[in-house]
This record gives sequence, structure tokens and C-alpha cells, in this order.
Amino acid sequence: MSAQTSVPAGAQWFALHTLSGQENKVKMYIEKFKKAEELDEYIFEILLPTEVVSEVKGGKKTGVWKYYLRSGGVRATGTYKGGICDGLWKWWRENRKPLQVGRFKGGKPEGIWKRYYESGKLLDVGAYSAGK
Repeated sequence: MSAQTSVPAGAQWFALHTLSGQENKVKMYIEKFKKAEELDEYIFEILLPTEVVSEVKGGKKTGVWKYYLRSGGVRATGTYKGGICDGLWKWWRENRKPLQVGRFKGGKPEGIWKRYYESGKLLDVGAYSAGK
């Protein structure tokens, strides 16, 4: 938000959960809706909590990407190759404890995956081969 934008007292934050990779579509939809319905006095800012550590090539995500929680903590980190999850991915909870860790190969889960309780203690370990 720019320094010139004023937000009235009592304004609230809202977070929307989307499917990974759909964040930009949701933001664009909200911006169109805001304009069409003349909601400027109600919707002050639309943030997309994503940091691009790498880049988009040919319209497809490539390299390491980070997604953030509203609190500022990291929600997930992982690698894309040609727009497909490929390599190590890690997810965290709002309390900054791990949620799960695993690898993708060609967009499918592969190898050992670990899930964690909210406390951060290991919940279970599973193994995938060709996404199954």
C-alpha cells in the first residue's frame, strides 16, 4: 500500500486460501469485481503473498518459489520445472512448525514424505512411487 493511501479506523484484514498456482487468478478476479461493483471504499489493498525467487519462462514457473502466510512466515517452498512441481517441497503451519516435507518428480509425489503434528513432532512417514 502506498504512503498516500489512507485506511479508515476499524478496517480489517481477510485472507483467502486458494489452490497453489491459482493466486494470480484469484487476485485478478477480486480486482475486476472491486472495479465492477465500485468497492474502492471497502477493499483497500489486495496482496499476493508470493515471492518469486526464480522466474517464469514461456509462461511457466521455473526454479525455487516461496509462498507466504499472512503472518509473514513461510507457507511453502519448492521447485518448479516447466510449470510443474519437481524436487523438494516443504510446508509450514501458521505457528511456523513443519506441516509436511516431500519431493515431486514430474508433478507427482515421489520418495519419502513426512507429515508433522501441529507441535512439530513427526506424525507419519509415507513412500510414493510414480505418484502412488
